Amino acid sequence: EAWSRAFGPLRWVCVVVLGQLGVVLVPLLIANLLDSPEATRYLMSSLQAIVGLAVLIGVRTAGEARQGWRAFAIVWLAAIPIAAALGATDAAPTTTPEGVWRGGAGRIQPDGAELQKIADELVRRNLTHGFADHLSANLLTLQSHGAALTCHVGMDEFMMPLRWLGSTSCYSAAELPDRFYVVAFQDEHDRSAIRATLPIELERFQVGDTYEVHVFRTADVSLAWLDLPIPDRELATFPMHIPATHLQLRRANVTLEAGELVATGAPGTIVFGPYIDLPKGEYTATWIGSGIVSPGHLLFSVIGTPTGRERRLLVPAIERQAKDIPTGRAELARFTFSAKRLVSGVEVVVETGDGGRVSLHELVIDRAPAH
Repeated sequence: EAWSRAFGPLRWVCVVVLGQLGVVLVPLLIANLLDSPEATRYLMSSLQAIVGLAVLIGVRTAGEARQGWRAFAIVWLAAIPIAAALGATDAAPTTTPEGVWRGGAGRIQPDGAELQKIADELVRRNLTHGFADHLSANLLTLQSHGAALTCHVGMDEFMMPLRWLGSTSCYSAAELPDRFYVVAFQDEHDRSAIRATLPIELERFQVGDTYEVHVFRTADVSLAWLDLPIPDRELATFPMHIPATHLQLRRANVTLEAGELVATGAPGTIVFGPYIDLPKGEYTATWIGSGIVSPGHLLFSVIGTPTGRERRLLVPAIERQAKDIPTGRAELARFTFSAKRLVSGVEVVVETGDGGRVSLHELVIDRAPAH
């Protein structure tokens, strides 16, 4: 129908729906479907429209086309209710607890009724700007009729602004009023993410059993987290000066002392991250810090995923004996590597063994000027 010569509404709709399916299907096949079949949900709008259009075309074909096509159309039209009946035998309503869809921790639905109560309470308390997970944020903004602008954030090891899901002005420190709120689950997962990002809240309240609202005084908190994630790809600027305490650098066996990360000496990973994407170019990655007199050794490495290849070391790892590292601030390890194409998820890892200790100050990533 789409490739016919007819100029009518049916052909126009067919072309639009097939075009939408093609535009969505190709990147899904490349990036999602092969890894996660559940990503087919993104195609449902096109697939449902295609089935509806096919019914219209099938009915017309059954009445007007040649005998072979008529038989094919009749069989296809009969197969639809049979397939639906067979599929219905395996269908069941969800039995998961109320909550929010969260990748890796289970898929549970947002509690719309409780979010409506929260929206009413936010309006009553004159709380006009805040943050919540990507499903709750939409509902809270809608249910408060825009009076409580709720921005999308991800809750993992810390709160990550999901600025690609809404207006970037949502995350502007200048736009925040004197108080802002964070709507989260009543569980340790979300509470730990909030604690890693923000200080003790001004107050906390609940209206039900699923969510809790943390309220902060804007003047009392650091708003540096609103600048996350680190701009990368074509938005990256160099040199990148990333403090060792930056939220995108994940911590393991460390303590925080005077604004630096200090290894405890326990064997294993000290720090890793920041999981940024670097475009084609020549790079250096340098750890700045100071040594601590101790036995054992330290291992520095850079890992990434070049486009079309498996995740791997981008350059041979560097091993240093802890006793050989100067106790004053100095260059701990410097890597030079080439990216012939986009490298995604770049992480610079520091590990320790046999009690090796170090104090980490800053990671500097620089790019050589293009010739």
